[in-house]
Amino acid sequence: MDLITVILQVVLISMESALPLAFMFMGVYLVFRLLNDFDLTVDGAFPLGGATAAVLLARGVHPIWATLIAVILGCLAGLATGLMHIRLRITLLLSGIISMIGLYTVNLRIMGRPNVALLNVPTVFSFADEYTGWSHGIVVVSFMLVLVGLVSAAMIYFLKTEVGLAIRATGSNPTMVRSLGVNTAGVVVLCLIIANGLISFSGALMAQDQGFADISMGIGSIVAGIASILLGEIIVRKPNRVFRGVIAIVVGTLFYRFVITLALRFGMEPYDLRLFTALILLFAISTPMWLRRVWQLPFGKRKAQTQREEPQLAGVTER
Repeated sequence: MDLITVILQVVLISMESALPLAFMFMGVYLVFRLLNDFDLTVDGAFPLGGATAAVLLARGVHPIWATLIAVILGCLAGLATGLMHIRLRITLLLSGIISMIGLYTVNLRIMGRPNVALLNVPTVFSFADEYTGWSHGIVVVSFMLVLVGLVSAAMIYFLKTEVGLAIRATGSNPTMVRSLGVNTAGVVVLCLIIANGLISFSGALMAQDQGFADISMGIGSIVAGIASILLGEIIVRKPNRVFRGVIAIVVGTLFYRFVITLALRFGMEPYDLRLFTALILLFAISTPMWLRRVWQLPFGKRKAQTQREEPQLAGVTER
């Protein structure tokens, strides 16, 4: 019974910490999988959302408005990265690094200090606590499950529209898309705006859930996002389809946070998490290759034998 209780506690804690991160990983997915590139603006846009929401909430702004303003600032950060990439001809990776470095100072200016606490400050979750009377963890999980479901459905619908198809096609074959008269530069900028808006939205929700915003809360976000996406793609079959791809993000996020929470529960030190995340990313990258090798191993001899027999059968047929 004690083991079951521990597992349930780990599941609840991991879901509470994972679901707000799902939006950040959706933003990482848009650039990493659809544009086939890397945007390190993530490490600055995530704390930007948390810092903006925390400061506005501390000054008495309504949680919905504070979260919305955080999303708008995240979109502006994505716009800045996109303009550097398109107008100044800087690679997207380097443009993201420049934005990430600049946003560190911006976030410090917004908060005025390295962290901002939200003690006894109303948040989107505290309103739900008052109306339902449930514990904070259950409220967060219930509220976030509904929100993640809505945003996932909206993202699936968007990626099937003409604009969404243009984003997907631009990442696959930009030359062909340009030949069809599509403005690929505008498509890339739009994708970066949406992605960083989602990332800042995630940071705002995370700050309201944990009760504070910190300048270092975005460090390693891109690595965690890619690890979660790859883990989800291992679990979910055929993740190249839109619906399964979005589901893989949510599944990978939950699994990633469950592993992290379980490791902390069994005595891992918090400062070891970066190395542990790197190992998870290495596992997620190498596993598909090993699975293909293992799958082909029992059939390798049979396949080679079939290839040798095909010319002989063709000769018999001609005769």
